[in-house]
Amino acid sequence: MAGNPVAAAGRLKELMEKARAVPEAAASTAAAYMAKKTADGTPPPHGPTPDGAGGPGGAETPSDAPADGGYRPSETIPFKTHAVFGLCAAMVVSFGIWSAISEIDIVSMALGEVIPSTQVKTIQHLEGGIVRTIKVVEGGKVTAGQELVVLEPTASNADVGELGERLVSLRFDLARLRALLRGDRTLTLDPELVRDRPDLANSARQRFQADLEKHLGDLKRQNAAIVQRTQEIHEIKTRITNAGKSLKLVDEQVRISEGLLKRDLTNRFVHLNLLKEAEQLRGGIETDEASLLRADAARKEAQAVLESVTSEFNKETQRLLDEAQLNFRELTQRIQKFRDNLQRTVVRSPVDGTVKTLHVVTVGGVIRPGDPVVDIVPAGDKLIIEAKLQTQDIGYVVPGQAAMVKLASGDAMRFGALKGTVIHVSPDTLQTPDGNPYYKVRIATESDHFSRGSLVYNLFPGMQVVASIQTGTRTVLRYLVDPLLANLDDALGER
Repeated sequence: MAGNPVAAAGRLKELMEKARAVPEAAASTAAAYMAKKTADGTPPPHGPTPDGAGGPGGAETPSDAPADGGYRPSETIPFKTHAVFGLCAAMVVSFGIWSAISEIDIVSMALGEVIPSTQVKTIQHLEGGIVRTIKVVEGGKVTAGQELVVLEPTASNADVGELGERLVSLRFDLARLRALLRGDRTLTLDPELVRDRPDLANSARQRFQADLEKHLGDLKRQNAAIVQRTQEIHEIKTRITNAGKSLKLVDEQVRISEGLLKRDLTNRFVHLNLLKEAEQLRGGIETDEASLLRADAARKEAQAVLESVTSEFNKETQRLLDEAQLNFRELTQRIQKFRDNLQRTVVRSPVDGTVKTLHVVTVGGVIRPGDPVVDIVPAGDKLIIEAKLQTQDIGYVVPGQAAMVKLASGDAMRFGALKGTVIHVSPDTLQTPDGNPYYKVRIATESDHFSRGSLVYNLFPGMQVVASIQTGTRTVLRYLVDPLLANLDDALGER
């Protein structure tokens, strides 16, 4: 293929005119020579006649023979021979000049197909399932959000409703437990929840009141026990104080009685009664002091129990709150999963476009998780060529090179080629299903259709084409002599 067909045609025309001028010049030279011979009186040379004589007499005249008896080629070669030789020489020279200045393209061939520039959208399904309905066909137009395939749901609306009911109940429980932890005396609920579920709201209030009254009752009992122990301590201290005062008086009486007894002013019996009374008072004081210690310990124990009642109540309430929060999170995730599952039972188109491939064609068939369901070509997307370049040509192909794209069918000669430009070359090799390596090359064409006159052949995804990527140019002469030069480089080598 010529690099510039118009320029090459012009150069070829010029060379052909030069080639035609060569035999004309040769003929003019021969005519001038014959005219000179005639003017000198020398007859033009003639070839032998059929009867072996030259000229009219049949044989050459003595004047035609050289003086030294030698051979004169210019007088023996016919004019036609000169003309043919000159024409051949002109053709050789013309071909040499043409081959030296005419260039041909160096191209790398690559088979490819037409694809959208943003790639085909492959729609997959996360969980898979059983096909209930197929609502599109291959080649059909679809819009964004349109239903493509409907699957049998793995979760029912009843399951979602049951989980939703449990979630609402947990929201009331969370509000009740948080209020108990804060020490609130009344339960404050979300007005929206109360409006939607007044029955659950009343149940939550009743349960809150029961829990609060039970806790307050426990606190009241422990406070009563503390008050009782405090009163006991007060009574014991009072007895000890009174007994101490009485003991002082009795001790004073004993001292007086001892003096009287020494002077025989009283009898011993009265003195012993005073001693007995003093010992009884001391014993009572010791008993009350021991009771005081026990009562004080009992009061401290009651106070500890009171604190433990509050602590245990808060601890148990916090445990129930943590459990309710955990259940709420788990149920939220489960219900979201079920809702997503119900939504994903309907496979929808993400874009406007055309259905290229429908991977499921059987109602009741099974789609495995992650399997493709539908391939969609986006609408209004520019089409490009994706070609498979042989690995040996990768060193010559770079983005920005020109390319010519033809149909890979018998209509290629009918519709001609589209001009294009290489826009991408893959950085590494890929492999065909047969395991053959190749480089992926993308080519953007200047037009989206082939045309010839009024005939138009539009590009469409999946169309098979052949791309000729121009990697350089060289002259015809270089093309002919390069193999010889390559052989000369290796001619004197030895293995």
